[in-house]
Amino acid sequence: MNEKGKTLLELAKEILRVTPKGNPAQFAQRLALEGVVKELEGAVFEYAEVVEAMEKRGKRDNLEYLVRWKDGGENEWVKAKWVAEDLVRDFEQGLEYAMADGIQGQ
Repeated sequence: MNEKGKTLLELAKEILRVTPKGNPAQFAQRLALEGVVKELEGAVFEYAEVVEAMEKRGKRDNLEYLVRWKDGGENEWVKAKWVAEDLVRDFEQGLEYAMADGIQGQ
């Protein structure tokens, strides 16, 4: 994280977002940044634990799920390919997750 609390992935996405798309002189820079973002997403989402998928948006290649992280980080929209199949299946079936505070009677 940097001094503002942004991760490498967030910084790379931010730089990519402000790099002009129509400028041929910056084509190579955009291409390289897109590669960096792809690699960082793969590394981050391969090891980070998601508690649940809460919402979905988009279609096909743009399908994303709003996920809640186990470590308590901010909820984040994540491409469907990076979300575990069991979480997607549970979400699509309408299953909800909850934490029990205790067990009453026997």
